[in-house]
Amino acid sequence: MLKIYVEKNNSSSRKLIKWLKRQKIDYEERYIDTKPLSEDELLNIMSFTENGFDDLFSYRAMKDMNLDEDSVDSLSVKELVRLMVKNPRLIRKPFAIKGKKMIVGYGKDQVQTLIPKERRLKAILHYQFG
Repeated sequence: MLKIYVEKNNSSSRKLIKWLKRQKIDYEERYIDTKPLSEDELLNIMSFTENGFDDLFSYRAMKDMNLDEDSVDSLSVKELVRLMVKNPRLIRKPFAIKGKKMIVGYGKDQVQTLIPKERRLKAILHYQFG
């Protein structure tokens, strides 16, 4: 089952939900602004990323919160996880996990990978052969 992690006042989260509904893709959603992640959950989610914290850490939110990049970069993993859990704005949203695959953000190329493989193959064959 596809799990999406979103925020109510996030335009990319709304776009992802709208796109999933249009594609008729089943999903389970979690609004992390109202039901924050625990430290253990965030560490588990990090195991799905390709680039660790760089994939999920919002540097834009860090700047909005007047946090110093050098001080954030010097934090241990445990300290950074604690900071992100305490301040969910520091977590990029939306992100989605299906199996061992994870996407972060809402990009057309990224979300296309959420379409089940069989449906993508069928669409390609229909496009090629009519």
